[in-house]
Amino acid sequence: MRERELVQRLARADQCLEAMRALVGGVIATELRRVRVTDAAFTALIDGIQDPNARVRWWCIQLLEHISDQRAIDAIVPALNDPVPRVPRNAAHAVGCALCKQGWDGIVPADVVETLARMAVSDENAKVRAQARLTLACRGVG
Repeated sequence: MRERELVQRLARADQCLEAMRALVGGVIATELRRVRVTDAAFTALIDGIQDPNARVRWWCIQLLEHISDQRAIDAIVPALNDPVPRVPRNAAHAVGCALCKQGWDGIVPADVVETLARMAVSDENAKVRAQARLTLACRGVG
């Protein structure tokens, strides 16, 4: 239960950093590259991708993108279709960034590549289109 409460605190600017430290053990990029999460925190972050609050969804993706577990990437994929532009933009980065995930094999599933390719040309938000193109380029696709 504590981890779910911490995920909810990601929505509050005055509690976000404390919640991040408690959930994953760090805040800055160098700390996040060495992230180790408990099963309870991992589950709470995955569940947070479905939260009604877009800020919670965004932060959950931001934290999960540093976990080199295919389940984290799989959980992020549905957020590529989120209605709030900053969420799919963050998800597009998260599913393809090898720098953020130590030890990740870098393989982006074909269906995710297809979704990114669609986003790159037809998403209504220019920043989402740009991030999808960048992710494809970084993965050597497109």
